[in-house]
Amino acid sequence: MRKALLFVGIIAVVIAFIPVTQAGHKGHNSRVTTFFDRAPVINVEPIKRTVQVAIPERECWEEEVHYSNTGIDAADAARNVFVGGIIGGVIGHQFGSGRGKDAATLAGTLLGASIAHGHAKRKARGREYRVAYEERCRVVNQYRTE
Repeated sequence: MRKALLFVGIIAVVIAFIPVTQAGHKGHNSRVTTFFDRAPVINVEPIKRTVQVAIPERECWEEEVHYSNTGIDAADAARNVFVGGIIGGVIGHQFGSGRGKDAATLAGTLLGASIAHGHAKRKARGREYRVAYEERCRVVNQYRTE
């Protein structure tokens, strides 16, 4: 019963304040008035801004490039050194005698590998080159003021 009485009291208070909220504030005028005024223009200054604009442009040129026509590649050079080491080891083993046979074999192997390596380097020095022209490009920003 108490809850029902409290509920009815709250509803009555809300209904009593509805006209007060609809009245508005003091000095409220429901009619809208329009106001115009005229004045002479004294000074005018344009509003403007200067900016830098980047325009990407592609720049290309022909570049001279050298290519080797002949030469020895890494696998070929390794094969030459390996074969030179074996041949040098066999020759060193043949010339070695007694207790120095192992040392002569080792020396022959190293000497044969060294000679084969030197030969590969000399052969590579005598390479022939061909010249070709390739197009190279890059992007460059050109700036313009607006």
